[in-house]
Amino acid sequence: MMGDRGGITLAGLLPPLSPCILLAASANGRQDDHADPSRAGAPSFDMKALENRIAAFHKESLVPRILGNFLFIIIFIALPATLWTGTLAVHWRLLAALLACFWLSGVVTFPLAHRRLFPDEKSSRVKKTLLMSVSPLSAIRAADQLARDLLRGFHPIAVCSHLCSQDDFEYHARMASFDEVQKAEGRLPPPSPSRPKSRIRVEQYPITQFLDSLGCLERIRTPPIAEDGSSHSYCPRCHCQYRAGFQTCADCGGIGLLPLADC
Repeated sequence: MMGDRGGITLAGLLPPLSPCILLAASANGRQDDHADPSRAGAPSFDMKALENRIAAFHKESLVPRILGNFLFIIIFIALPATLWTGTLAVHWRLLAALLACFWLSGVVTFPLAHRRLFPDEKSSRVKKTLLMSVSPLSAIRAADQLARDLLRGFHPIAVCSHLCSQDDFEYHARMASFDEVQKAEGRLPPPSPSRPKSRIRVEQYPITQFLDSLGCLERIRTPPIAEDGSSHSYCPRCHCQYRAGFQTCADCGGIGLLPLADC
């Protein structure tokens, strides 16, 4: 859904799905591995600005999405139906007029919506508008084009807190906070059973400040409860549990396991 070669996607027809927006935010919100979390330009955790941004997108993408639906119906439903029934010779003028009307409307409304969402991206706006002017298939995906880079500059975890369920959010937040704290403190690989886990200083890292403000930091840091009698250790990053004999997490790049509290 993110590539320019994806052809027609449902993102151009339906309201954007949370995973799609989250992927876009993740792709555009990554920090460099050695970046200072407090530096200017670091991904934002401003939830008010995030909510306003998403609300603006839903408002500005409404008309392009409606026009995309009509174009889809004309090209992929009405046109094949007339070919199947042999009535194309009768209805082709009507279909052509409707196609031209909705296509032209999409080409006109897209740059207006794009300008309101991305006022400084003139070159990108011109390129996308020109592409839509030569291909109705691109005009179908106008809302998809508006969704790209929509949340650039926001931290993926801030986006996740707004779009995902609580369980999914805490799963992603646990791994993201672990990674960013470890990178910032310069302690990779992370703690092992032979080395006690260091305390996370909430005041030092934006991501832990954000999680603490949501009231979920302690819950995310709390070791999991053993799922059954065979669970012996867990991964401090993803909280997957392992039986005795395992030393590293198979899903997190060899991160050392920690013993469960009740083992």
